[in-house]
Amino acid sequence: MRRSPSSTNWLILRGLLVDGKPDTAVKSFRDGLKIYPLARAGDPPAMEFIGASGLSFNTIHSNNFDFYTEIAEVIAREPVDFLDPELRGLAAGIGIRRTSHSPPTSG
Repeated sequence: MRRSPSSTNWLILRGLLVDGKPDTAVKSFRDGLKIYPLARAGDPPAMEFIGASGLSFNTIHSNNFDFYTEIAEVIAREPVDFLDPELRGLAAGIGIRRTSHSPPTSG
């Protein structure tokens, strides 16, 4: 078992068409994919599948000052150990840093 250093995790899957239809891939994911905390192995929660077909996503970071705002937002929401000390130091050198070791609270 490996624990993710991030508090945000995505699993993006791509299924292949069979005879031009996604039915086989969808059935395989819905019936065979199970993701939950190991502590819930005895009583796993129901899976929630979110279809993103047809949705647009911008996966390219800004190439102006907004890039640093994006980085600051990630550092603010993730655990302090998400980045190794060297990368945290580089970010801190330009004023981007966490003020505590605990995750930020919402509200």
